[in-house]
Amino acid sequence: MLGFLYQVSAAPESTSPQRPETRRPLPVAAQQALLAWAAASAAWPLTVTDADGNILAANDAAASLLGYSRSEFETLHILDICSLERASAAAEVLEQLARSGTVGGVGPARHRDGANVLVRYVGSKLELEGRVFYVFSSFPIRVIDTSRTPQARGGSARGQAEITEREREILLLVGEGYENDAIARLAVNTVKTYMQRVLAKLGAHSRAHAVALAIRHGLID
Repeated sequence: MLGFLYQVSAAPESTSPQRPETRRPLPVAAQQALLAWAAASAAWPLTVTDADGNILAANDAAASLLGYSRSEFETLHILDICSLERASAAAEVLEQLARSGTVGGVGPARHRDGANVLVRYVGSKLELEGRVFYVFSSFPIRVIDTSRTPQARGGSARGQAEITEREREILLLVGEGYENDAIARLAVNTVKTYMQRVLAKLGAHSRAHAVALAIRHGLID
């Protein structure tokens, strides 16, 4: 009995669990399965690609955002869901991810029906046992229905010079309050060049004036 009391009194006061001295690493297959599970369980659109941009895992939110089933979405390449005019920019995003490990911006993704969905996105690079994965989170801003533009209907914007789809996207983003450095993955100087063209085509004296004229003439909603 005295020995038992001695053992009790000599025991450490803390009852918190002890941290193990070693940690068992997860096998590669288990890591990838866990990554796929995390992607599928996220509440927001989440997509995982390999280093080449092939979509390996996604959740229903990411697939339905662009009009696909999840099984269809997971057979695509990242370039398959980019606006046709933005293929080179998408390649630049992957290159930046490879270099810096993170990326973020605002840009259009291509819906299955041809419309563009403007999204704010962030991407992170993961390395698991020598393999590289990219994880993208996307937050939709608005849908650009290209069939509703005057150009798509075969007309012109009430005498105004036609603007390109990329110029229209930038006008939409300007109207949403985004600054040049937050618009997609184009260099700031490129965005400025687009805006200068839009100002000249619309005869606008400022960004706000250009947005107002574009709305008035039905170029943007």
